[in-house]
Amino acid sequence: MRLVFVKEVGAYLDADNNVRPIGAKLTISNLRIGGGPTWLNGNNIYLWVEFSNNLYSGVVYCYVQGFDMDVEFFEKGNESKLITFGNEGDNSVFTFASLNGYGNGSLNPTPTKNINRHEFAGLRNNGDGQLVKGSLLKKHSDGKYFADNSTDGHFTDKLASKNFNLAAVSFPLKGTKHEFTMGTTYGRAWNTFASSQVKKVQQKSPTKTVQPLQQYKDGDLWSNPTGEESGFNQRYWNDLDSYDRDGNLLWEFPEAYRQEGHNVEKGNLAVGVPKKENRFVEPGKEHYYFINQETINVYTESILMPESYVISDVLPEGVTIAGDVQEALTLYNLDGSKLSLESSNISYDAQKRKLVVRISSDVATQIHQKGALSEYGGKDFSLRLKVNVVQKDSGNSKSTMTNSAKVTFVYADGTTLEEKETNHVQTRLKEPTIDVELNKTDNSGAALAGAEFGLFVTEESEKAKYATSTTAQNGKLKFKDVLPGSYWLKETKTPAGFKTMTPIKVTINANGIIRGKDITNNQIKNELKPIEISVEKVNQKGEFLTGAKFQLKKKDSQEVFNFSENPAKLGVYILAECQPGTYELIETQAPAGFEKIQGTIGTLKIASSGEITYSLANTVVNKEGNTIKIALPKIVNQMKKFDLNIIKKDAVTTELLDGVEFTLFDSTGKQKIGESQKTTKGEVNFQGLLEPGKTYRLRETTALASYLKLQHDFIIAVAVDGTVKVTYNNNDYEFTAIKEVVGEVNNAITFTVFNHPRTPLPKTGGTGRYQFSLLSIIAISTTLTFFAYYQSKAKKGGDA
Repeated sequence: MRLVFVKEVGAYLDADNNVRPIGAKLTISNLRIGGGPTWLNGNNIYLWVEFSNNLYSGVVYCYVQGFDMDVEFFEKGNESKLITFGNEGDNSVFTFASLNGYGNGSLNPTPTKNINRHEFAGLRNNGDGQLVKGSLLKKHSDGKYFADNSTDGHFTDKLASKNFNLAAVSFPLKGTKHEFTMGTTYGRAWNTFASSQVKKVQQKSPTKTVQPLQQYKDGDLWSNPTGEESGFNQRYWNDLDSYDRDGNLLWEFPEAYRQEGHNVEKGNLAVGVPKKENRFVEPGKEHYYFINQETINVYTESILMPESYVISDVLPEGVTIAGDVQEALTLYNLDGSKLSLESSNISYDAQKRKLVVRISSDVATQIHQKGALSEYGGKDFSLRLKVNVVQKDSGNSKSTMTNSAKVTFVYADGTTLEEKETNHVQTRLKEPTIDVELNKTDNSGAALAGAEFGLFVTEESEKAKYATSTTAQNGKLKFKDVLPGSYWLKETKTPAGFKTMTPIKVTINANGIIRGKDITNNQIKNELKPIEISVEKVNQKGEFLTGAKFQLKKKDSQEVFNFSENPAKLGVYILAECQPGTYELIETQAPAGFEKIQGTIGTLKIASSGEITYSLANTVVNKEGNTIKIALPKIVNQMKKFDLNIIKKDAVTTELLDGVEFTLFDSTGKQKIGESQKTTKGEVNFQGLLEPGKTYRLRETTALASYLKLQHDFIIAVAVDGTVKVTYNNNDYEFTAIKEVVGEVNNAITFTVFNHPRTPLPKTGGTGRYQFSLLSIIAISTTLTFFAYYQSKAKKGGDA
């Protein structure tokens, strides 16, 4: 038994699609010695086995009839970490190729004559392998695959030849150890190994690019590249492709082929290379198309290659082949060397602009032989076309030229065809552009600043093809270098307080005139958002007050607009849908018990430009959202003054008393407020003399002769918020306060004051001691009665 280690034989994709390099361990056993070909020198008979250091170049052996070979793959650098094959979706195979058949004959040295000489391979468990239709091999009863007859002339024993797979068999890989048997009854062989299929696999789609005749250099104009000729190494630069320039389709050129410095999507273009929007071609000038086709990798994909290829390209209207067709074409091999194309394999229909190029079997063989070299496995060949843009006055001239090409793969059986299409590429003529100027105004026609607009290819487009700068105070904005045509005009930035304009489908002509709904003379109007005004009504303590009424009166027309109290928040008053103008804020009704504010509270100016000013400070304007909201400063109402109404009664009979004089003083009791008044019909009224936030004293200054005068003042305290408290001799006193009156009537405080009559003196003489004693008793009784009555009436101001 012998072990052979190969440190790196290729790579595999793990479960996460990561590429991991692998090595292989070969265990060679059961080596069977035998004769060899008769053409070998019989005097130098010795056996030998030689494995390639890359494994896939196979094994060469002599005077060996066969041997067993176990193959185990491991992650590079870790021989103990074996790779397990055969999971779901795994189509990995191990392929034995170049299994020649030599027919019947003799060996040297051997007494045996006329044996079947062949090379074979199989699984030691007698498992099945994979063969292609028409294979020269078949499976035999011992599980080995080999040709019964000579294969000479039936396939080309060269890697990447069109029928190389006819003498090959593939075995699916399962598990970690793969047990094969192989050898030759001929005694000498060179067999190759591969991880590629023996059957046909899907071809990769070709790509198409468009490139100037010469490369762009630093300082070059788009119309005049001055670098070296664009050749094989520039086939993927694609420096003239303007496909999807307008942003309404995905760029089809596959990302895997985009080159650093030439990928317009990344923007880090090499010096001189124009951006997509600046890529043009010119009538009467030439450029190149490249059609690039990757080949099948014979080492990792399949050993079956097409016999030939057919490239067809219907050139876009406005483009034709430049000069002689054969001279306009260059075919590059995988390494960039040039291959010959016979004129018989080229056809061009100028009327239909259809080019067909057939890559013959001989030329295809050259391509595949290059691909058999490991460094070129799976690389691409390329067809370069020199084309010419027709003159602009031609009926065939077009401003935009878009097309793709196709490659057909023809296999040796003549019936198997496969066709793949390239990505689309697009070139365009540079059309005259114009500057388009717009005027932005408000509804009144006044210039409006702070807007920005964009021209979009479609209503759904998110990126503008052309954009303006922000409008200045003059309301003017400009689109520069615009191609005339149809666009969607969108407002991308709206002045504060205005509604964003609904996108409009517009047409721009060669004179820069823009036509569309609601656009006149290139003027676009913005409509102000609805305006809502609110004001809060509070007392001096900041508490909300209900029941007020407000109006905005328009100064120029005297038109009035009434506020409504917000039912969701009492004390807040709202006026919706207010239009621009100059207004005066007026209170038409104060809350019950409060003074109405006289005259104009403040002046509000709302300009058509959305500018808002108010004559009082602390106005808050919010232009966010769908409505402009103006919160005017809080309006503080003062309580109305109070009338003081006094009712004067007899403390015993409750009869009304006239002629009693009362005087109102300030809180000190020294400063007289108003004039003293005497009761009439038992009442006296101090009208509008009591102000909220002050304390007063009411004094009985003159009592009736038959009544006792009150000994103390009534203290009347009126708080700022209208709260009233009345006391007499430091005791709370009953009163009534009326504060819910709307209109010009004052608030009122009313209470009753009781006076006690004086007690009469007894008469002298006549009745003797008994009468005097009786009167004394009566006097004492009366005194006690009045004392008790006074105590019960102390809170009513009666004095004993």
